[in-house]
Amino acid sequence: MLLLLDYFLRLLTGLIVVVAIYFIVPKDMTVLKIFILIFGFILMRDAMTPLNTWVIGVNGNVLWLRFIEDAFILITIGLLSL
Repeated sequence: MLLLLDYFLRLLTGLIVVVAIYFIVPKDMTVLKIFILIFGFILMRDAMTPLNTWVIGVNGNVLWLRFIEDAFILITIGLLSL
């Protein structure tokens, strides 16, 4: 539970800025709006890395990515992404 709180606190300021910029940009600048949404996704992804919510490793020649095993956190992040 503390991991989720820490994650959302790390995201809060960045998400406020992304949402504010998204609403300030005029509707006819769709390419810029798409860029802002992609930037928001990258922000959320990069906020997970220092919290160790995933691990990257190599097994032989295969690169793998594993998330944490806490089902509550995975379900919560999954539901919030809908």
